[in-house]
Amino acid sequence: MLKNLIILIIITVVAIFIWQFEFKNNAGGGFEVKGYDSIGSSAENIPRVALVMGIASYKNAVFGSYEFGKLGNPVNDAVDMAKVLVNLGFTVILKQNLAGKREMTQAILEFRNKLPKNGRAVALFYFSGHGFQYKNVNYLVPSQMKIDSEIDVEYEVLSADYVLKHLKVANAQGTNLIFLDACRNDIPADAFGRWNSMGVDDVKAGFAVMKAPIGSLIAYSTAPKMAAWSATGARNSVYTKHLLKALETQPNANVINLLMSVRKGVLAETKDIKDKQGNSLQQATWEHFSLTDSFCFGGCVSDDLFQQRLAKIAAMEQAVRDREEALELEKERFEQQAITREAEFKRELAEKARKAAELKREQQQAEKQFQFVKLNYRGRRLTNSA
Repeated sequence: MLKNLIILIIITVVAIFIWQFEFKNNAGGGFEVKGYDSIGSSAENIPRVALVMGIASYKNAVFGSYEFGKLGNPVNDAVDMAKVLVNLGFTVILKQNLAGKREMTQAILEFRNKLPKNGRAVALFYFSGHGFQYKNVNYLVPSQMKIDSEIDVEYEVLSADYVLKHLKVANAQGTNLIFLDACRNDIPADAFGRWNSMGVDDVKAGFAVMKAPIGSLIAYSTAPKMAAWSATGARNSVYTKHLLKALETQPNANVINLLMSVRKGVLAETKDIKDKQGNSLQQATWEHFSLTDSFCFGGCVSDDLFQQRLAKIAAMEQAVRDREEALELEKERFEQQAITREAEFKRELAEKARKAAELKREQQQAEKQFQFVKLNYRGRRLTNSA
């Protein structure tokens, strides 16, 4: 049974792999998607470049009296995202636990230099880590920084606008995608209290809305001015977890539809999460976009054909689940049979022990009777001799 399950899983993986690279519908006129060129003609060779950044090991990252704590997910988020993007045809620059704004800026410049000179590529920036907004500007926090006054902000942390401006200039004819998985709810509500008492009341844990320039999409892990739930003990953040799943299972979906499925998954997973005061921490993802072309990470197909493929994948996944359930039932039956056999064996042993004890008692009684008869016989002989 296990062998059949393994074969089924292998068939599923191969089918998905083939689907991602080349589809042919021989029934009605047909369609064909090759590789991952999804802007314009499939014959165009459009570069894909991604900068993936994850910062988890926060140490001496101080904002006034508040120190940003270590995070469990961002490095895993970045590593897993990089792997998926490589499989989707991206050249990936992976950066982990960058110490300061200078290192983050250098990574952005390296990213920009990887883009083609004609300004036509798919450029993707992903960040997982701490972030905040100050005066309606969003900032990404390096692993080490120190902000003692409002003047320090622009020198210690990286503005998300800085990334966007570089992409707007360097990839003006392409598609720019920005994913920000930040603004964790680890930051207490009164973290910036000292700043507020000084009259600086524009520091907030949630991000402000950034308007996407033409040809761009900005995706947030949570709604504007809201904090994202920090999933403790999990490998990935709840947002990145569902984003990775969507990229792997729906590569041919339009990016807008793909992000809608991510939002549904995040909403469903966080609907029952509450803080210590009982307030809901349900997380709603958010996007702002101004794309001029349809974009699909794995090449676009028509909605009808896409739904057919989704239905086939769902059917294969259901078949795997059915086999798993059947194996589990068979395992339970086997375990129950083992338990029953063990109980029967114990009863047999108990019965044998009972019979052995009974036989021993009978032997003891027979021995006593024999000794009694023996003594009685000896006594009669002595009497007769006398």
